[in-house]
Amino acid sequence: MARRTSSILTGLVIVAALAAAAWVTSPAFVAPPAAASRASTGGPVVVAAAGVLPLLVAQPAFAEQPTYPGLPYVIVFLGIFSAVFIIPNVLFPGK
Repeated sequence: MARRTSSILTGLVIVAALAAAAWVTSPAFVAPPAAASRASTGGPVVVAAAGVLPLLVAQPAFAEQPTYPGLPYVIVFLGIFSAVFIIPNVLFPGK
């Protein structure tokens, strides 16, 4: 009898979990009917203003400042990397 109660309890837990998952994933918002649409106010003007606004408030990129070439940094990085990891492993190999 204990085995049958255990399987019934397991089935009830599975059904409850599926019901909870269906409840959590159900849509929480129902769209209003299409007849309840609002009147738009200046649609194209608003779109044009939103498109031009970032161009009006843009700041300069400070392109006149010098940029440093990356090759010296790469050479220094590779030199330090090889001095720390590669050269000691070549001179003192492990067992």
